[in-house]
Amino acid sequence: MTLDKEDNFQYGSHAIERRGALRQKNVIEVNGHKFVAKFFKQFTFCGHCKDFIWGLGKQGVQCQICCFAAHKRCYQYVAFKCPGADLGPECDSKRRHKFKLHTYSSPTFCDHCGSLLYGLVQQGLKCQNCGMNVHKRCEMNVPHLCGVDNTERRGRIYLKISWQDNRFLVEVKEGRNLIPMDPNGLADPYVKIKFGPTDELGRKFRTKTIKSNLNPVWDEKFTIDLHPDDESKRLHFEVWDWDRTSRDDFMGALSFGVTELVKKPIDCWFKLLSQEEGEYYSIPCTTESNTPPYAEISSEYEDRLYFVMEFVNGGDLMFRIQKEGKFKEPIAVFYAAEVAVGLFFLHDKGIIYRDLKLDNLLLDADGHIKIADFGMCKDGITGDVTTHTFCGTPDYIAPEILLYKPYGKSVDWWSYGVLLYEMLAGQPPFEGEDEEDLFANILQHTIPYPKSLSKESVSICKALLTRDPMKRLGCGSDGEKEIKEHLFFRRIDWDKIALRLVQPPYKPVTLSPRDTSNFDSEFTKVTPELSPTDKLFVMNLTQTEFSGFSFVNPEFIVEV
Repeated sequence: MTLDKEDNFQYGSHAIERRGALRQKNVIEVNGHKFVAKFFKQFTFCGHCKDFIWGLGKQGVQCQICCFAAHKRCYQYVAFKCPGADLGPECDSKRRHKFKLHTYSSPTFCDHCGSLLYGLVQQGLKCQNCGMNVHKRCEMNVPHLCGVDNTERRGRIYLKISWQDNRFLVEVKEGRNLIPMDPNGLADPYVKIKFGPTDELGRKFRTKTIKSNLNPVWDEKFTIDLHPDDESKRLHFEVWDWDRTSRDDFMGALSFGVTELVKKPIDCWFKLLSQEEGEYYSIPCTTESNTPPYAEISSEYEDRLYFVMEFVNGGDLMFRIQKEGKFKEPIAVFYAAEVAVGLFFLHDKGIIYRDLKLDNLLLDADGHIKIADFGMCKDGITGDVTTHTFCGTPDYIAPEILLYKPYGKSVDWWSYGVLLYEMLAGQPPFEGEDEEDLFANILQHTIPYPKSLSKESVSICKALLTRDPMKRLGCGSDGEKEIKEHLFFRRIDWDKIALRLVQPPYKPVTLSPRDTSNFDSEFTKVTPELSPTDKLFVMNLTQTEFSGFSFVNPEFIVEV
């Protein structure tokens, strides 16, 4: 309605109508996300804990900007920033996913919005690096965090550990967003503390049980004395759900290497992991050594020239895997990461190794990897420079070598794939009655993968054992980055691996610095044989052949 200059009232064109009251939705902002409660009309899974969002009414929340779905108990722990929110250039990332249309043979749910990928063919997109599955419509809303695990499937725990006077001071503070274990959607959690893998002294500790709570506050302190034998052990924390009538249920775990805790105290939140992962890892929640990992070499002479290698008394991986059959995935991940760092170093220097195998990977006294036997190396392989020599151990030879094609560092990543497969499966990927049959299988045979392998393990093995070197993982211009960001290494801190700060999963037992019990008796029982020499001939030799040596023992020079 309007009022004219003469104050004469005039009716507007719209009559009075009944209108319902409006209420603005309650919007909760977390890291740029704008979460609102939502009723999901179809089966939906939480993008944070990957569990089913169940309940009546508005079961969970969804971001109004990027459509990320989560439980009401999970949304406040979402660590990544909303891709649709303008948070400035500091939120940009180069970890872009490599999505490709994919046809799924079984029902699959979107890892972003949580709903079903519907259709018969090419239902969605699958990342070629990390295996993430999303709708086509969700691609633009997915954060550029390929290879980064932002999920917390079992919740988190706050720990404070320090080392003082040869003892650990452990504070178990609280837990958050633990997984429901009881029919009422809650749990009765408590924490167990122990040394592993075995503890002859039987030291075990546990907190009180907090009834009917997914966010327990224990706030308990423990003092744990250390003994000389504890250096190679790990301190394990396990969260269990107490049950009155049945066996207690496992909820989550993590562990720390004793040497890591001695070097650096901790005071932060950690993810709770599965029982197998928790046996070897501790992952903080998201809120330089120049010594290369190779066996050192030197030389000396008297009447003979000796090529002397550093004695690494922990044995080799071949001897160890023959004892164990195969490695658990976390152990294989650790060894694979240390080997990869060694290959990165060699390739950066223009050297291809060409003989990577379990026999040539030694363990030092602490259990770290040392790469040995550089007899097959080729230097000067930088940029587009290639070589064509046919060499290597038959089981590990790459297809391009068998086909007499020029090759570069790609052959090392093929051997690396064979090595990784052997550690995970406990058997070689290719077999043959003779070398000819073996080489034919390498070129044509389809590799079988045991059902016990995780999808991350299968993914990286397939990517490394790609017969076309142009498509093989690690062979591109960003090969090192692609390997480091692969989901198989999602638990690895590469900076710590390079600095040898991660405690190895196994420390060799040695009785003395010269103990050879960690090596196969096939080698240790061999009697050394020295070639005969002519003393007069040696005495008449001039020393010009040895000019440039860093050290010449004057006692070995005989003047006639």
